[in-house]
Amino acid sequence: MKKKIAIIHNLPSGGGMRVLSEIINRYRDQCEIEIYSISINKPKKILRTKQFWFRVSPWKGFFLYNFWLLYVLPQIHRNISKKINWSKYDLIFVTHDYFTKSPYIIRNIPNSKKLIYLCQEAQREFYEPSRYHSPFFKDKIANFLRYSIKLIDEKNVRHVNIIICNSKYSKEVLEKIYKKKCETVYPGVDTFLFQRGRNDKTNTILCVGGINTVKGQEFIIKSLQPLLLKYKLLLVGDGRKEDISRILKITEKSQVEILNNINDKTLVNLYRTSKVTCIAAYKEPFGLSSIESQACGTPVVSVNEGGTIETIISGVTGYLSLRSKNDFLRKVKMAIKNNKKLGANGVKNVQRYWTWDITLKPLDKYFLK
Repeated sequence: MKKKIAIIHNLPSGGGMRVLSEIINRYRDQCEIEIYSISINKPKKILRTKQFWFRVSPWKGFFLYNFWLLYVLPQIHRNISKKINWSKYDLIFVTHDYFTKSPYIIRNIPNSKKLIYLCQEAQREFYEPSRYHSPFFKDKIANFLRYSIKLIDEKNVRHVNIIICNSKYSKEVLEKIYKKKCETVYPGVDTFLFQRGRNDKTNTILCVGGINTVKGQEFIIKSLQPLLLKYKLLLVGDGRKEDISRILKITEKSQVEILNNINDKTLVNLYRTSKVTCIAAYKEPFGLSSIESQACGTPVVSVNEGGTIETIISGVTGYLSLRSKNDFLRKVKMAIKNNKKLGANGVKNVQRYWTWDITLKPLDKYFLK
């Protein structure tokens, strides 16, 4: 008899939604999956699942929006929970909520032993240095006024039985924050999509991720200035006007291009044709671009911190660097020089350890047994 699984999410498109989609794809034929979304926009249809959409309309304006989060949204979640027969499910799988990180509804699910919370990251702006998450004064004010959201998230997670995280680094961080044991289940990569092609390498260096201080694009540009007379740096991601302006100010004499709203096919082509992918994000919880790049035969150079270091074999599939401009530049030069060998090793590394079939196996004990 198939297990009945409820999945609760309010995720926009992006890495988090990609992970959830792969989990659903893995188990939807062996389980009866029903998906609940309490969101502004209608979620994308997922084949062979039952989907229930509860539309919400947050109030506009900073203060009204936050009042709605604090006092209206929890009542919405309570009312929705009363309409659902939670007892019929063998497992209730919850992932991030766009509004509050962990959703209010988990407070209203009677049997917490059935609850698993997939937590890609905590609300990092409340736990990490403000110079990364609040570079502008208005950001500091906004985070101060939003502090109650941090408390809501921590309170919601108290009702969860099991927390799934995305790296050993995240496990250590989340256990300190939530005071609960966490289990690591790594994200993977779709090797049918992200794979080595016949494309020739071009004089491009790639960085994938939203344009902001946390992702460290400014550090990459300043580190690679001597190379950017010959190589073009492609920054794939979107960001606020303030963050993009900050980047553009330091790129006047450099070959730097910002690309946003690209599709997966274009992204794969960029990975395949670049000489190296750079990661300088501040304590990145996992770093999906690392394994995507390796799958496409392109080595990775990353700062030696966060979860990204768990996917790179330094000297074999890429290099780990100090957060030092000189060391980062040196490692990128080495990656370019040894591009072919490192790229071939990266493909083998992904096929051996980082396909979705391999990384999601630890979830089988919850979904199938």
